[in-house]
Amino acid sequence: MAAPGPHSVLYKGLMLPALVHSTESLRYAQLGFQVRDRDIFSVTYPKSGTTWMQELLTLIHSDGDPQLAQSVPSWERVPWVEQTTAAGFLENRPCPRLISSHLPCGLFPTSLHGSNAKVIYTVRNPKDVCVSLYYYSKMASFLEFPEDFGEFVELFSAGKVLFGSWFQHVKGWLGLRDRLNFLLLTYEEMHQISPPGPSTPVSRPVTGPAGQRGADLPVPGQAAGGAGAGWGGGERLLPGHEAEQDV
Repeated sequence: MAAPGPHSVLYKGLMLPALVHSTESLRYAQLGFQVRDRDIFSVTYPKSGTTWMQELLTLIHSDGDPQLAQSVPSWERVPWVEQTTAAGFLENRPCPRLISSHLPCGLFPTSLHGSNAKVIYTVRNPKDVCVSLYYYSKMASFLEFPEDFGEFVELFSAGKVLFGSWFQHVKGWLGLRDRLNFLLLTYEEMHQISPPGPSTPVSRPVTGPAGQRGADLPVPGQAAGGAGAGWGGGERLLPGHEAEQDV
């Protein structure tokens, strides 16, 4: 494994961006955070449809009303359990709590096991993840990356990048799908159901407070600030200091 750089933190063998993670926040996520039965987790490896799912869950939760998605940033609406802001956003939030995570299953909150919380795991073709992560790393000044794409591919294939191995992440989570309240989605099939139909998986596991189903909701990107806002455009939803580019 590559040694952590000045902008990363190493926790139990996993490197993450130090801007929004700390040893304390990761320890809290794994050992201190108490999962509730009505929690809904959106779990992804980076660049696998995370923002898209955050928008979908927000709209379902708000009965299709786009006001919440348009007025509150994604990291506050669907907070990251592993980030330094987790306790402040989540401890006193009423259920159902919508929660995001990039954590591998081995570092996930231990209280998930034995709970009835829902896990929505979205996976994407690793070749597309690699390309997307490379260009995202170039754009975001808080991420470290090699300039040469060929070198980045080698590091990605070996799991020597921030957030660790895509292969181990997917293998680990899929190994738990029969033991958890678990829904597996692929980024590619999400592209084929726009907006979701009444029989598609994303409309089944989560309903809004009034029981509204995903099939009745507007297309996420259109509802959340215009075309594309919720469709892989995560850089638009980053705080200004996180999306800063070195130009």
